[in-house]
Amino acid sequence: MNSKNAQGYTKTEELEQVINSTPADSTAHITACDTLDNQPLIPYCFQHIWKWFLDLNSKRDSGFEGPKSISYTEVYAWNKLKQIDIQDFELDILFLIDNVFMENTRKKINKKQNQKQPIMSKGRKKR
Repeated sequence: MNSKNAQGYTKTEELEQVINSTPADSTAHITACDTLDNQPLIPYCFQHIWKWFLDLNSKRDSGFEGPKSISYTEVYAWNKLKQIDIQDFELDILFLIDNVFMENTRKKINKKQNQKQPIMSKGRKKR
């Protein structure tokens, strides 16, 4: 939410502009308020790790069953390109964030798949 777009505004600033320029009962206003209200609160000392995660997440590989976890190889290559001195504890936090992301993503995928499965009537067997 803090990275700047091509016009030099952060996502938070864009959402605040929508809130300030639209009627309170409009869909855009309500959506912008919900988005701001649901932002994770990241302590200042970890915001750089969150930005790293967002950067890596935006380039994440996907497989048959959805997104793949961020690998050490991907972090290594990204680190070489960005020339960032990542400490061990920062790497641990980065992977913890990814684990939570992956767990939530799997839950969403499973929920969608369960909603799409047809309900079998009683007495009929699956083949």
